[in-house]
Amino acid sequence: MLVAEEKEIWRNNITKRCYRIKMIKDQMVILEAINGSSQVFTTKENLNLFYTRLNHLESNDFSSIQQERNILDEADPLKKSNH
Repeated sequence: MLVAEEKEIWRNNITKRCYRIKMIKDQMVILEAINGSSQVFTTKENLNLFYTRLNHLESNDFSSIQQERNILDEADPLKKSNH
């Protein structure tokens, strides 16, 4: 069984968007978009199927939320295609 923790960053395998785990309750997980614009409600099982953990982007690695957003925005292929 997958061991996920709050505040970890996960990337959707289909959309390539990044989310932070906001809350875990039993088998349910609430993911929040890095920019705070949306939330996703899913199960731990679906998290393992449709998302990839980004260990190198955990919140403790950043001095500020804005710096984290800038790094994730630069890595987001959907944002690059809009330029």
